[in-house]
Amino acid sequence: MSAYIQFFIRGGNVFYPIATHNRNTAIYEKFQDNFPNLWERIVPVTRELLNAVMKDVRMSVNEFYGGIHSYDAKIEEVRKLENTSVEERISFIHDYMEMKDECRKCIEELEQCAFFIDILNDMLNEAEDTKYYDTIETIDKNNYVYVGIEVGIPTVDMIEE
Repeated sequence: MSAYIQFFIRGGNVFYPIATHNRNTAIYEKFQDNFPNLWERIVPVTRELLNAVMKDVRMSVNEFYGGIHSYDAKIEEVRKLENTSVEERISFIHDYMEMKDECRKCIEELEQCAFFIDILNDMLNEAEDTKYYDTIETIDKNNYVYVGIEVGIPTVDMIEE
């Protein structure tokens, strides 16, 4: 069974879905890590939340870049081995190259997560500038974007402050 993290914008007491991500994504993981009590509840997305998630994303990206550099160093060590057959060295190098590729894939997914966080930040900025929303009377610029896990159709009763 797969769980989903869902993002909504709020207009009055109505929540409009804007994005859904399954548990196999960096977005799900990083938001869940920073707010573990999102199950069947929703919370407002704040700058503090986004900053915490972005900090976590950046730390993870740096760790994966460190992993790539570590594998590069190991590959150089394997190339210099003298008492190892060529086949064994090629096998070691191949394994390290695959590990580097996995690190690159993780970095790419984390970069997508960072891009999504930037979009959410832009949405918060736009909500604060209410001069563009004269026709929308029910915008709460402080609580405009919400996030939750497995919430279905959210209601105001599901908000956890």
